[in-house]
Amino acid sequence: MLTAYLEFNRDPVFLAGEHIQVKLTIENQSDESEESLAICTGQLTCRCAVNGTKVNREVVESQMSHFFNSSGNMAAYKSKFQIGSSKTSFNIAQDEKGYNVFCTKPEIVCCDLSLSAAESISFLFSVQLPQPSEMIPPTFNGHCVRFTYRLVFGFQQVGQPMQLLKCPIRVLVLCHKLHSEAVSQVQRKDSGAARSLTGSNDWKDGSLSSNPFIEESEVYHKSSEEFDQSVIQEAEIVIQSLCHRSASSGSPIAYSVRNGNTEIAKFCLAKSAFRIGEEITGFFDFNSFPQYCLQYVVSLQCEEKVADWFKLEPTAAAQPQSFCSRCEYVADITQTEVNLAVPHSVSPSFSTELVSLVWSLQFTFVIATESHPDIATKFTNTSFDEENDDLINNYKSASNFETFSWTLPITLLPNNPFKLQCCSSVLKRKHFLRIV
Repeated sequence: MLTAYLEFNRDPVFLAGEHIQVKLTIENQSDESEESLAICTGQLTCRCAVNGTKVNREVVESQMSHFFNSSGNMAAYKSKFQIGSSKTSFNIAQDEKGYNVFCTKPEIVCCDLSLSAAESISFLFSVQLPQPSEMIPPTFNGHCVRFTYRLVFGFQQVGQPMQLLKCPIRVLVLCHKLHSEAVSQVQRKDSGAARSLTGSNDWKDGSLSSNPFIEESEVYHKSSEEFDQSVIQEAEIVIQSLCHRSASSGSPIAYSVRNGNTEIAKFCLAKSAFRIGEEITGFFDFNSFPQYCLQYVVSLQCEEKVADWFKLEPTAAAQPQSFCSRCEYVADITQTEVNLAVPHSVSPSFSTELVSLVWSLQFTFVIATESHPDIATKFTNTSFDEENDDLINNYKSASNFETFSWTLPITLLPNNPFKLQCCSSVLKRKHFLRIV
C-alpha cells in the first residue's frame, strides 16, 4: 500500500504573489511487495460556494467566467464543462458544490513510479499565487459567499480510480484598487522601488530537485525564503503607504459624534486603515457637550454585501457580523481611550463583482435626554450582568434615556503572513493520504 505525505515549508498562510512550496513524499508501506503509481499531478485552485437561500446560483454560474481577469495561465471554467469519467479523470471539484474561480494548469509530479518494499521518494512542488492585479479574492468564509483555496494532488494506480489529497491554505489579498493607488503613490516617490512593486505575472509551476550535489532540504528552504521575503517586503511597503495615507498629516482624525443636530462627543482616531492583528486605538472626549453620555458600546463589524443582481431578494439587507467589542460606563468621566484588537482570523477588505466586504466601528451610545443630578447615581446603582438584559434594552423604554448608533467606516489590510500563522486549527502543515 502506498501512502502520500505532504508538508508545507511553513504554516499555510500566504500573500498574493507568493510561491507555495511543498514537499511530497510517496512511501511504499508494504514489507514484501513492490507497488506502482501510474501518475501524480498537482494543482492550485480557488473555489466559490454560495448560499442558495440568499444568492441566485443560476446567475452566478452564468457570470462566473467574467468575475475575474484570468490570464493565459489561469484556467477559469465552470464545472459543467468538465469532461471524462468522474472516477478516472483529475477532477478537482469531485463531489463538491460550487464553482471554480480559477485554477492553475495541472502539473505532473511523477508518472510510472515503482517503489520496492519500504522504499520512499520525495518531490518538491512549487506554484505561484496570482498577483493582486489579477483581482483574485482572499480566503473568505461568509454567510452568503465563501472563497476557499486548496492545493490539490491526484494519485492514480493502474486500474484504480483517481484519489485526491486536498490541502487548504489561507490567502491574503490586498484590494486591487488600493494596491494600484499605493503603487502609483510609491512610483511618484521612488521610480526604482516602484518597478519592483508592480510584480510579475510569470508563473513557475511544479519544479523538482535533480542536482545530486545539493541537499534537498537546502533547495526546499532557500528557494522559498528568498522569493517569499521579497514579495512580503514589497507588500509591506504598499500596506505601510496605505496606512500612512489614511492618517491626516500625522495628526489624529477628529470626528464629531452627533445625535441628530446635537453633538455629544468627539472621537479621535490616528488613521482609518489597519492591518489584521493590529490594535485599533481611539480617544473619546465627552467634556462640555449638551447631552449627557452614560455609556457606549463599540464593536468591530463587517458587512458582506452581495451585488443586487445576484441576490434572490434584491431588497434584502446584509446581515452584519460583530467581532471584538468593548463596553464602558462614562457617566462620571470626560475623556477615555478605546482599544480594540483586530482578530488574526478575519479577512481583509475586498471587492469583487459578486461580493464585497466592508469593515466599520459600530458605536451605540446611551445618553440622558434630561439633565438632573440623580442620573449618574441611578445609573451607577443599576446592576447589569449576563443574566439580565443589557443596559441598552433596560433604558430603551425609559423616558429620560435614549440610545442611538453611530458607524465609522474603516479599512482592514493584510498583514505579514508570518505574523498570522497558527491562528486557525483548520490549517495544517502536514497532510497524508493512503493510496489504495
